[in-house]
Amino acid sequence: MPCTISGWRLSFRLLSADPWVTICDLTFAASYFAFRLEAPIGPMAPDDAHGEPRRVVRRFWLVALASIGTYLLLELCAWILIPLTVGSLDDIARDRSGKLHSGTERTAADGESLVPHPFVGFVLEPGSRYFGYDVTITEHGFLGSMLLGDEANEPVVAITGGSFAMRFWIDSHELLERLLTERLQRPVRTVCLAVSAHRQPQQLFSALYYLTLGGQIDALINIDGFNEAVNNEPENPLYPWGWAARIGAGRDEMILIGTIASLRQSVARAAEIAEALPSTPMVNLVWKAWDNHLQKSIVERNLQLAAHEREYRFYRDGPRIEIDDQQRYAARLWSHTSILLKRLADAHHFSYLHVLQPNQYLPGTKRYSEQEKRKFLLWENTPLPPAQAARIRLRTYAEEARRGYKMLQDEARRLSESGVAYHDFTTIYADQPQTLYIDSCCHVGREGNDIFARKVAALVDLSRVRPKPPSK
Repeated sequence: MPCTISGWRLSFRLLSADPWVTICDLTFAASYFAFRLEAPIGPMAPDDAHGEPRRVVRRFWLVALASIGTYLLLELCAWILIPLTVGSLDDIARDRSGKLHSGTERTAADGESLVPHPFVGFVLEPGSRYFGYDVTITEHGFLGSMLLGDEANEPVVAITGGSFAMRFWIDSHELLERLLTERLQRPVRTVCLAVSAHRQPQQLFSALYYLTLGGQIDALINIDGFNEAVNNEPENPLYPWGWAARIGAGRDEMILIGTIASLRQSVARAAEIAEALPSTPMVNLVWKAWDNHLQKSIVERNLQLAAHEREYRFYRDGPRIEIDDQQRYAARLWSHTSILLKRLADAHHFSYLHVLQPNQYLPGTKRYSEQEKRKFLLWENTPLPPAQAARIRLRTYAEEARRGYKMLQDEARRLSESGVAYHDFTTIYADQPQTLYIDSCCHVGREGNDIFARKVAALVDLSRVRPKPPSK
């Protein structure tokens, strides 16, 4: 009996830890109880010819019932744990849907299929899927509709930035359009020029490219900051993030890229297997645990790839420039290009709004939920590459983010002096105790994006909207 009690204690202790260990432990406990129950109370009569067969049948049914009970208990535990750890079954299904074909992606540095572009660095590959979202990728590599030609008869609000801005558009562009329509008393459309991993000057070039295609902009919202604050070493800050990995690599880099590709195939295979099984809480929880393990391995290889020493190539590494502090240089580039966007807006008679995006690693900017503390603050303990850590005297990626944001906020003074309509949204979630962040990087879910949309909608300057065309 002491063995049994300790086994159950171990099961409950591991219930919220490793699902595989819990399954094995509970199965062992159930089998133990089954064999204890089937044991005869006293000696069996030697002339009982049916005693042994009855014992076998009874053992079979007890083991079967114990196994069924264990399975039902595991399903119940998974049903309880899923909302506490990973969200909802719908969130898991959408996450898995976007990973079913992730092994066929041609880029190793991102969860999306990003391809080089001659003017804006890189865009989404037309025909690919952005994770599990059911959203169109245009022939130009941006999400949604480009609103060119006759589609641009209504006022157009363009959104630029990185993945935070892009997911904001995916989740909340309909809400934003409705709020702006109510303000203007005319239908308003939005166009998404934001792409994952974009950082300045890519936002500037995306707006220029859109105007070059004949696009009409009545207001431009630039949502950025995180990509400019981090990921600045050892790359050239004048070049797009991950540029070297996208356009060419040496032998060691190719090995890492191959490893990442293999891991992505494992992600896809695991998703396919889970998709073929019944969508029970236990199946979803076990798949999510394994997927998180694979994703962590991918992130580790990507960090190794980004930090890898390479032989210098201009087309890949950019001009050799002497920079004492790459974060400070990136912050100055950020403010300068925002001022250029303001001048572009004035020249083409549209308004410009610049918003500094929030991030969970900035102290005092969010009342974290238990789930956020447990799952979405992992960068607090993620070490920087040793060479970078020695140069900037920081230890983790969270510290790098805090330092980078401080430099952006210092540079923001130049924006106000230059007439830029700039707003710092880093504290927008300060009074929100519920779970809003959905990963350990920087992204929020629909609720967080809707909060963001309502505040942005009230700040957009609509005074430069084109007059309503005369009715035909």
